Amino acid sequence: MRRCLSLSALCGCMALIAAVFPLTPASAHALPVSYDPPPNAALTSSPAQIQIRFSEHLNADISRIVVVNPSNQRVDNGDMRLSADQFTMTASVPTLPAGTYVVAWRTHSADDGHVAGGSYLFHIKRADGTVPPLTGSLPSGDIVGGAGAATNALTGLSVAQAVAHALALIALAVILGLIFWSVFVAPRQGTLGAELVDANRAAFAQLGDIALEVIIVATIIEVALQAVILDGTGRGLIAWPIYRSILFDSRQGIFLMLRVVVAAVGVLCLWVPQLRSSLTPRNVRRVLPIFGVSLAVAFVYSGHGGAGQQWWSAPNDLLHLLANGVWLGGLCVLAFIIFPALGARPAAERWGYLATRLPAFGLPALIAVAFIAVTGPLNAGVRMTSFSQLWTTAYGVVLSIKILLFLVMVGISYVHAFRLRPALAASVGEAPTNPTSQNWLRRQWLALVPPAPHGTAALAGAGEVAVAAASSDVRAAGGYSQQITRLIQFEATIGLLIIGCAALLSPLASTLAPSIVATNSFGATGGNQTLTQTVDSLTVTLAITPGRFGTNAVTIVVKNPNGSAASAGTVFIVATMEEMDMGVNTFNLTAASQPGTYTGTVDLAMAGHWNLQTVIRTKEDPGNLHRTTFIVSAAF
Repeated sequence: MRRCLSLSALCGCMALIAAVFPLTPASAHALPVSYDPPPNAALTSSPAQIQIRFSEHLNADISRIVVVNPSNQRVDNGDMRLSADQFTMTASVPTLPAGTYVVAWRTHSADDGHVAGGSYLFHIKRADGTVPPLTGSLPSGDIVGGAGAATNALTGLSVAQAVAHALALIALAVILGLIFWSVFVAPRQGTLGAELVDANRAAFAQLGDIALEVIIVATIIEVALQAVILDGTGRGLIAWPIYRSILFDSRQGIFLMLRVVVAAVGVLCLWVPQLRSSLTPRNVRRVLPIFGVSLAVAFVYSGHGGAGQQWWSAPNDLLHLLANGVWLGGLCVLAFIIFPALGARPAAERWGYLATRLPAFGLPALIAVAFIAVTGPLNAGVRMTSFSQLWTTAYGVVLSIKILLFLVMVGISYVHAFRLRPALAASVGEAPTNPTSQNWLRRQWLALVPPAPHGTAALAGAGEVAVAAASSDVRAAGGYSQQITRLIQFEATIGLLIIGCAALLSPLASTLAPSIVATNSFGATGGNQTLTQTVDSLTVTLAITPGRFGTNAVTIVVKNPNGSAASAGTVFIVATMEEMDMGVNTFNLTAASQPGTYTGTVDLAMAGHWNLQTVIRTKEDPGNLHRTTFIVSAAF
């Protein structure tokens, strides 16, 4: 028991360490890795082109760059092209006048089908080195002049897509669990295990048929929702050019079609009597594992697991899916097919099955848990870059929930495998009460060895367990049996929740990407700000809203030394940027109805820290200009 418990603890530690301290750089969606010109650049002349390099291969038909001026007018030449390696988008621009421009981009990853987008600013200076102030609000980060909004946020459509993917992943786990149980577990459970499978072969086939149909339907829904996201409207459902680009112009689309084809072949084998009759036990042992692995490979390369730049990313994801099928899929088969069938058997057979037959599933499941504990965090590790992302990003929060559910499942497995089942075996007179004995460990290992063809025992030694005569032992065996059944069914339900979390991680992966705002705003936090200073005995209070680049509302209140409002005069603001030369801009304020209050707007051409020098002339002292400088923070 100590050895198994140590293995479980080691797996849990490896999962946490690999998730928190990833071995490779982050990668999620097709996101920018370099820009030319860079964000917030203040250029002395107009660039000849705009170029952005991304982290994944791009779909040329759908990805695009658009350049607009603050009036939301498109100014690029509309000739976006993709580099030969499919990582870089380039768009040429004519000679642009001095001013501020927005580059909006939208990508469709040819590797995993994810849609991402965003925008950034660059500036062109006048001949005197200044940048013209903004005359209107900047456009949003949506793709201007193109179909669909570019966003990395979690939306209703992306959630619906994640739900469809979760259903497909659950169906895959069930398919792999059915194959694992039929090919590996049942032959190692003696006569009773074979009888349970044979008597419920129709249930196996029906559940497999439903799971394959769910994969087909969920995949179609995934593609349809992707088309709607790309189009930006419901017309995407019938936009054949978008479907053609998704399915035929990207690796993800090819494997999505392969996923449907493999699932459809499985459905035909279950529907067509001639094909179904050819699935003899011998053929099942040969064909079903190949079928299951083929379906899993199609899932790997039609999802984000196959999009990693590391050579081991796709094999790692394949091992993760197969291990999930063994553990979670096997649990579903055990909880929802085997246990109900076992309920119709005599009590002695039920207790004997739980006490001596479950190791044929339990030991491979434990090995699968070890694989999951390593491969799962590695999948996340290629994306996460810091410990804090576990609670500061949506991806990290969902991953934390998934890890917690995984540890809960490990705990449940420990209770029913190393506490309840040995106690049940002891109550029916089958196994030593000490589960740490060498004999007990040997019995677990021997559970993996197929029984003799004519024997009824699955393990070394005896045949069916003999129930002790004492009524107290009978009651204890019944109680242990019921607890084991309920715990395993509860464990299977948690497993389905884990798969749901795994599906949700895919659309949330973009929340791990470093924000352009954070890396190019010079640490400016922005937001509403109210500051007060004293100059020449006057108390001056400045309030700015919303504290972002672009147009901001400013209110200044001037009070005399005695606290009364200063008489009506004039106030203007001279704005310069702290971090770089953005020119000098002057903004006049107007007197409000309330005495001593002046209002107006200032345009801040980029995120960062701005010096707002207020120049005040009061009616009582018209010959003097009272100057004071406020430093405000402007964010994106």
